[in-house]
Parts: sequence; structure tokens; C-alpha cells
Amino acid sequence: MVRSAHVFKINPEVVYDVIDVLMTPEKEYIYDRETNLGLYIKNVENRENYSFIEILIDYVFLIIRKERKKGELISKSETIKTATRVPLAYFPTITGSFSVDHVTVILSKKSLSKLLATAISRIVGREAFLRISFDFSPSKEQAIVNQFDDIVRITSEDVADMRINGLTLKGHSLYAAPEYRKAFTGIVRYLGVRIENNWFLIARDGRIITYKNLDNDNFIEYIYKILRKLAHASAIII
Repeated sequence: MVRSAHVFKINPEVVYDVIDVLMTPEKEYIYDRETNLGLYIKNVENRENYSFIEILIDYVFLIIRKERKKGELISKSETIKTATRVPLAYFPTITGSFSVDHVTVILSKKSLSKLLATAISRIVGREAFLRISFDFSPSKEQAIVNQFDDIVRITSEDVADMRINGLTLKGHSLYAAPEYRKAFTGIVRYLGVRIENNWFLIARDGRIITYKNLDNDNFIEYIYKILRKLAHASAIII
């Protein structure tokens, strides 16, 4: 089972408005009055380092039905309204070599993360979340290696070799491989890192991905560890 999480920072200009929305359980908001779409803060649980929030959000999708009329198949579009549950973690601060405040992690696929971010932005009247990205540049490489138990995957593009368009390395102790340094001559899109007995794929664009069937609590705890390590390596870009 593939699970992904998208890391954001709450926009400082609306931070208290966004926190008020996220941290008020059993409250409903309408984010699209034309189609009467809303979101509902189902549950808020405060943990040691973060708050776990469950949100139900409405959305619509289009389906195409085919009907036979007088021997011919006729396509007919139909809009369906439904709702889905989106888990979210709010970290007041991530501390490392520097601190990042008001970090929000949405545990869902990209389309739902984007929908939720857009919905909350409409509710508070401004862009609610700023995208966080990760710095995999050569200047950060050694600091990142020092933080994690192992580097088990690297995917990069535009490496300094005209014969190679992209480069992906998989295995253990990749920093000992001759191709390792070549990967950092290009744009590193993904790093696979091992923490304890699990490994995670960290994307340059601010996503954290696992291929294990972790429950929400375990996944969030690992995300917290990853973000702290990246903060210690000064590899978080806001």
C-alpha cells in the first residue's frame, strides 16, 4: 500500500484563522456556496508533538453514462457529489538547526491535498498554506547523509553526463557507489532514506511517501522524525 503526505506551512498572514478552523471540532464550513460543498472538522486529538485532525470534505466528480437509443450509444454526463475523510497533522513547530513553525501535513493523494488546501483558503479568504520543499543540493548532501541511517534510493535528472538523461540508484549504502556523486551533479528529485527498520521516499516538492501499510499514528511519527532530521540538515525550504 502506497501512502503519501504533503507538507505545508500555514501562511503567517492567516495563521490564527487557519488554526481556528482546524482546531475547532464538530464544526462545518461551506467552501463553495454555488454547489453547496463543505468540510466538517470531525475530530481533533492533541498528541505530544502534534495535533491529529480528521476532516470530512465534500467534492464532486463527473461520470459518463452510455445509453442506447434507437440502436446507438449516447453518452450522458452526470455530476456526483460525495465526501471523503482526510487525515491531517498540525505541528506547532519543527525544531532542528533552525525552526519551522505551523507545519501542516495532509495525509492523502495529491488531488485531495490540493482540494483541502483550496477549500480552507476559500474559508479564510486568503491562501492558507505555503508549499514546503526539500533541498537536495550538493551542499546539503553530507548533512542529510549524517542524519539518516542509510540512503537507499536516489532519482535525479539532468546529470552532468550527455549520455544519461536521468539516473536512479537503488540499494544500500549508496554513497559508496561510483554513480552516487554523479547523481548530485543533476537535480535530485527523490531521496530514499532509512529510519530504523523502515524506508521512506522524500520528494523534492515536499512529499513524503511510504510503501508500507503504516497506520496514521506511525506514519505521522516517522514524518515528524524525518522533518526534524531535515531541519537539522538545514534542508527545508519555505
